[in-house]
Amino acid sequence: MFKTLLLFAFMLLACTLPSILADCPLTLLESGPAASNREIRFGQPHVIPEPDADTLICLFVQGDANFRILRVDSQEDCENNIGDLLYHSGFSLLTSNETYYTRLQQDGNIVTRKTGSNQWVWKTDSSQGEVVESFWLVLNCNDSVSIVNEDGTDIWNSDRDTPEVFNRPLTLMKSFATTGPPRHASFASRVWYDRPIQIRDRLMNTWICLVQQGDGNFRVVRGDDCRNNQGDLVYNTGLVYPLPHNGEKYWTMLQRDGNLVTRREVSKKWAWTTCSGQGPDVHQVFELVLTANDTLAIVDMNGVVIWESNQDEACFAEPNKMIGA
Repeated sequence: MFKTLLLFAFMLLACTLPSILADCPLTLLESGPAASNREIRFGQPHVIPEPDADTLICLFVQGDANFRILRVDSQEDCENNIGDLLYHSGFSLLTSNETYYTRLQQDGNIVTRKTGSNQWVWKTDSSQGEVVESFWLVLNCNDSVSIVNEDGTDIWNSDRDTPEVFNRPLTLMKSFATTGPPRHASFASRVWYDRPIQIRDRLMNTWICLVQQGDGNFRVVRGDDCRNNQGDLVYNTGLVYPLPHNGEKYWTMLQRDGNLVTRREVSKKWAWTTCSGQGPDVHQVFELVLTANDTLAIVDMNGVVIWESNQDEACFAEPNKMIGA
């Protein structure tokens, strides 16, 4: 009997000793309106000391909206992005005139949004619906990251995270809501013939190019040489016509009413449109984005999709027919 009890005690100690010594999981973020560590804002990294270690866990949001978790030796290393990378959201926007923050919400979702806006740019897709309770983002003993609920159940884990769940729109163009100098210098509102726009897709480690051809066709191409219209075709408008009116060229513009339109350069007559205009009195900042499914979408300031490329057939009665000329 004594030997049996001794064996049981030894087995119990063997199971609990590693977690006691490791002091993990380590809480990184906590949801709830009263929690002081529920969100990370650009320029304000959050540093957490690791128990019984000389290292720190650093959480911060980069200027390109990438949410990152690192193991660092000091606060200075955290601010300079120097350390061992434990996790990053894989989402990047090439922009310098907007800032972002990442928050653990009370529905269990971690979301990165634009500062001063409700529009999200990345999330873990771990929402538990209408549930409002406490959730924690924790660092596990194996250096994976999890979101756990009040029962300790793992509802999301970085080891199971894949690019397919990033739901990350990559901004390609922005309309200008006001006249005068552009407020979004990092993004164009217009693509001219012979002046393609190239945008880095850091998640896929490649380039996205917006190309306006001389025959009126507007194309979005992915590839390392996409400025020369070489690569994998993401989208094209289907217009292939000889240049009318003595060689007049075209440009494509994301308008302030939410419409993406291809027009003749001189006459300004339109040759193709997404039919997504929200009315003559609407003047907003709309975005043309590349979705996680490699479709194009036009979204408004609240992230509402008003047009998507895989649903645009109804805009024209006959495919590949130039209208509005």
